[in-house]
Amino acid sequence: MPIDLRPKSDHRQLRAMSQASLQLFSSPQLLFVAVTDSTALAGSGTFSLNYIFPGLYFTPGRAVRLIFAGKYTPTSTPTLDLKLKLTDSAGNVVYLLDLGSVTLGSVANKLFALTVLLVCRSAGATGTVQAILLSANCDTAFTPAPPNLATINTALTQKVELEAAVTGTLSMTLQAMTVESLNQN
Repeated sequence: MPIDLRPKSDHRQLRAMSQASLQLFSSPQLLFVAVTDSTALAGSGTFSLNYIFPGLYFTPGRAVRLIFAGKYTPTSTPTLDLKLKLTDSAGNVVYLLDLGSVTLGSVANKLFALTVLLVCRSAGATGTVQAILLSANCDTAFTPAPPNLATINTALTQKVELEAAVTGTLSMTLQAMTVESLNQN
């Protein structure tokens, strides 16, 4: 008679383990999708599409993916600098990412797209968030500054926005913005 050397497992343990792994590796949770275009910018300014994270949302290890897409129409060859910023409910502004200044061509209705990963490193009145540029598409390559740690008060609400600094004449519209939580910390 053969001897079964396979370990015996309790189905309750397997079920608990499988539920725990689902919690660890859950799919991204879509927090926001813009369904309208932003107000067009005729030069420098902050796009009207934004998302407000509630107070205490950012906890250590929390990861969020931001996707921005839009179009621009330059006249002549203006320069463009896109910056990602957080503004808290007390009015404090922190720039998370600066894509650097680029000179654009003069073709109408060109597309731009950015994908950014935000990672909370620490929480509290002097909490830290890091913004990492995953991709930036435009007719000219951006040369972003290296990721830095930005200090924010994680107890306050935080509004995330994209800002454009323009030299010359440029009309821009942000047509899409999504915010995804990549984990449930």
